[in-house]
Amino acid sequence: MNEFSLQQLEKRDERSIVAPYRDRFEYRIVIEFLVSLTLWVSIFTLGVIDVIPLWLGFCFNTVIATTFYMPMHEATHGNIWGKQSRLRRGEDLIGTISSIPLGFDYWSHRIQHMRHHAFTND
Repeated sequence: MNEFSLQQLEKRDERSIVAPYRDRFEYRIVIEFLVSLTLWVSIFTLGVIDVIPLWLGFCFNTVIATTFYMPMHEATHGNIWGKQSRLRRGEDLIGTISSIPLGFDYWSHRIQHMRHHAFTND
């Protein structure tokens, strides 16, 4: 079996594994995003108004910021609203907001990430 055939087989296997979870609204991702956003903004606010030391808020928010990658990643793939393509703006909004604590641009990441998937296992 040549390398091209093997890659096609791997893609088909990946799609069959993902199929039962694709094309439905993923409320868990939205809830995780909203919880992370609430915590991140609350801790940021507590630090700014001097309820907690800024260094402590920074430490907490550094850990919380890592939780934003998952909703941003799923928004990149269009996995949050499934087949509801008219709601793509909502996914892009979640992706854009999630990129702020991570410190990089959602749109640039989206291009690079999809390029990564185009050449996975190469």
